[in-house]
Amino acid sequence: MTGISSGLKKAGFEPDFAFSPSGATIAAAPRNWIVIGESLRLYDEKNRSNGGFRAVLPSHNALKLKTPALQPGRYRVALSDTELPSTEHLQLIAGGKTLSGWQQSTYQARFPEENQFPPILMPWHWFPDKPWPLYKRPMRKNNIVRESTTHSISFELTEPTDALEIQNNGETLYLAGMITITNLDTKEEKVIDFYWGDENILKNDINLSHKDKTYPLLWTDPHGRPGRKYLFTLEKNFGDVKAFAYYKKASE
Repeated sequence: MTGISSGLKKAGFEPDFAFSPSGATIAAAPRNWIVIGESLRLYDEKNRSNGGFRAVLPSHNALKLKTPALQPGRYRVALSDTELPSTEHLQLIAGGKTLSGWQQSTYQARFPEENQFPPILMPWHWFPDKPWPLYKRPMRKNNIVRESTTHSISFELTEPTDALEIQNNGETLYLAGMITITNLDTKEEKVIDFYWGDENILKNDINLSHKDKTYPLLWTDPHGRPGRKYLFTLEKNFGDVKAFAYYKKASE
């Protein structure tokens, strides 16, 4: 981040390691700055009311999903916990076919239990939804954080393909959650996780497509100020916290 080097000269000793540039300074050269933003996964709806950063799917654009070479067979694309208000104007383009009519089901966001807690904790802290002999009742009744929705389409490919597209013919959408591509014959899955996914997958395996041109996946904070005025590209993903680079103003 621009200006941080002055504090790194003697990290831990220099008081100017922390700095607070003015909005005007940042606005004068936004490309010189890295933006740190939140995208909270394991919160209930009440505590996620302002959302945080989301991937952007503009009106009349498509998400182009690069896939391993998909051979002829049966597949399913599922959009889980994405916060989509509706799939009415979404179409899936697969193997030259345009598909609609998404199926809807309930998705439960859950606290992960395995390998999430350091071994120095007592075992009932490792698995807070399970009773233990030395702890009469679990710390919580279940590991469900909240319930949301999965939208899915099943289809059959007759020819190999290495990409799928999700076309948005309605208003601009802001996506969280996951996109899962499942081979229904082999049960193999490819998951694109907007929350905790590897930044290399989010930067290289999913792009925006508009009028035969390809653009990077863009992000914004649709509820935040002034974040919603700008579009960003993802640089690093640290789970709930992400680092973004300025791309352009949302109005451009």
